[in-house]
Amino acid sequence: MISHLRTQHIEMNLTAHLVKSKSTVGNDTLQSPFRELIDNDCYFVVFIHYFWENLFMDLPLVSIVCNCYNHAPYILEAIQSVQQQTYKNIELIVLDNGSTDDSPNIIRDYLKDFPEVRFIYLDESLSLPKAFNTMFKYTNGDFLIDLSADDVLLTDCVQKQIDFFQKQDDSTGIVFGNAYLIDE
Repeated sequence: MISHLRTQHIEMNLTAHLVKSKSTVGNDTLQSPFRELIDNDCYFVVFIHYFWENLFMDLPLVSIVCNCYNHAPYILEAIQSVQQQTYKNIELIVLDNGSTDDSPNIIRDYLKDFPEVRFIYLDESLSLPKAFNTMFKYTNGDFLIDLSADDVLLTDCVQKQIDFFQKQDDSTGIVFGNAYLIDE
């Protein structure tokens, strides 16, 4: 396991290497030199893999389960609010609970680009507790967030909740935030 200090050191070296490569290669975007490095330096690919695999090892894993039933107009915004979190050690599990609208197709189409997100489709609707328990079976996290498909998380929501939770004693078992009402 890489310590927090070591992870910062690796991140700084990576940034310096990319900036140096940009000026050497002469490309206008940061993505181009990164692609050049992947194409030209196989050892660097191994380093990048190691870097990303170990970057979040010191952070507890947060499982976010998202139950969707006929929330086609809202589901993408809910999923994207999880993906945009400042806290990065998150696994997302989305369940379509037998929706009769276009929710399953919207979810499937969007998640084609995000294979790390687990999608569970149910032909028939379950009660909320049974749907939750179905998703819960697939979680691996140290913490769990239950997100309704018509809700969104503010970008720092998970970070703030984890920070607060970790400052509490063992008598605390649940932390939740306030809500803002959103009117279309």
